[in-house]
Amino acid sequence: TVPRTGSMWTTNVIREIFSSKKFKILPESQKISDEEWLTYYKSNVLFDENSSNKYVLKIHNKLTKIPPRSKIVTTIRNPYDLCASYHQFMKCDLGESIKLAESITAFLDHYKNLSSEILIIKYEEIEIQPEILIKTLALYCELSLSDDEISKISNKYKKSEVKKLI
Repeated sequence: TVPRTGSMWTTNVIREIFSSKKFKILPESQKISDEEWLTYYKSNVLFDENSSNKYVLKIHNKLTKIPPRSKIVTTIRNPYDLCASYHQFMKCDLGESIKLAESITAFLDHYKNLSSEILIIKYEEIEIQPEILIKTLALYCELSLSDDEISKISNKYKKSEVKKLI
């Protein structure tokens, strides 16, 4: 998805879901650019048949097709909030922030046209009902979590805890 829509929260929560079920989560560290992610995918993920390995990759560019054995989760956010957040966080000019906010609809339409099996998350759900969202993400990943596991993940990635890490 586009930046500042909750994609890092989503990435970390999915990693945590797999980790709670004792899968090996890869890559061990996050990549910086989309190019690094795509290179990593081509050289590590594409031909890995080990079902114990779970790869969680986060990119902001549009994919032209859904990679084999992959699931796509995309996050969206109110364009006004997205614009304000991007402007504040990236310290860029307002025009760049507005352009990014305008792109969210095209981005979402692009993925809806690729597949009907894409999970779309609203940023507001991350803040308002993270437990329900964590359960939804786990089910989308074909896993089941106990209420205790959901609560543990939710508490670990609530805004106040993430701010401490930052």
